[in-house]
Amino acid sequence: MAFVTLKDMGSDFHRLERFDGGDFVRWQRKMHFLPVTVKVYYVIVNPRPPEPGENEEESVAKTRERLRWDQDDEICRGHILNGMSNTLFDAYHTVKTAKELWNQLERRYITEDATSKRFIVSKFFDYKMVDGRSVMEQFNEIKSILDRYSQHKLAFDEFIVVTSIIDKLPPSWKNFRNSLKHRKEDINLDELGTHLRIEEDLRKEEKSKSDGEDDEAKREESHIEGNWKSEKGFLKVSERLKEMGEVYSNPEADYFAVTSVCNASFYEADFGWGKQIWSCIGNGSANTPVFANLTILVDTKSGDGVEARVTLSEEDMVVFERDPPLFRFLGPFSSRDCSLIIK
Repeated sequence: MAFVTLKDMGSDFHRLERFDGGDFVRWQRKMHFLPVTVKVYYVIVNPRPPEPGENEEESVAKTRERLRWDQDDEICRGHILNGMSNTLFDAYHTVKTAKELWNQLERRYITEDATSKRFIVSKFFDYKMVDGRSVMEQFNEIKSILDRYSQHKLAFDEFIVVTSIIDKLPPSWKNFRNSLKHRKEDINLDELGTHLRIEEDLRKEEKSKSDGEDDEAKREESHIEGNWKSEKGFLKVSERLKEMGEVYSNPEADYFAVTSVCNASFYEADFGWGKQIWSCIGNGSANTPVFANLTILVDTKSGDGVEARVTLSEEDMVVFERDPPLFRFLGPFSSRDCSLIIK
């Protein structure tokens, strides 16, 4: 029965932190569960059954009880030694019984644990959260330090602890830290943990969304680079310029230009020879006059609309001004300069 139990407890031995001389109280509490689970802890509490007297006849039950105690004591002692570092194992493996071993450890290390209280207090106040790590992970590390307060029977004011943890939040949590500080209601340690977990989850969602958008932008940029920043892109631009050249060199093509100078007051400027109505550079092609086929959009003088100032050749203007759909939009025009204003 004992061997089956030891086999089942093998994984627990592996997980148990080896005692190396520090924080004895915590290690002792963890170790306590192992002999209790395999039902051998009683050898630390109860003395070994006595040997029979020289002329005393011992019953079989008494003999079995003492032999069982010896066997369980060896198991319990083995548990304790197995939970110690190699250095301490070498120092204590010669101790005969589990009770004696347990008592020696208590006498030796509980006294030293009193000095470790100051270390635990300092560890809490010196702890600083940093960016780049999970805030909840760091919060749980702080809670583990506070758990050791309880193990050492150290009392702490929860309000002060919560306030101190808020101050420890990393730099990127500055705004959230300030919002917690300005709360009217006090919160306890568990409530603080809830707030931190929710905030961290929201930040993870936002980062995931932002990363997705960045990936999409990078894919688009990569697509553009692949099409235009390579020999393939050069060929595309060359083909487009060739097409434009063929169009512009066609003597039968008609060219029209449209531009807007709305919200630009320079067309009302007087440079000494009067205010200019408009001007254009034209396209200078052989089949199109320099100052023809141009439409300029400007603000109306009343400021409540837009005027379209159209310049065409005399022949085109005759056709243009007789276009029935334009009649309702036409304003005054001058046939002398072959132009009209569409309001």
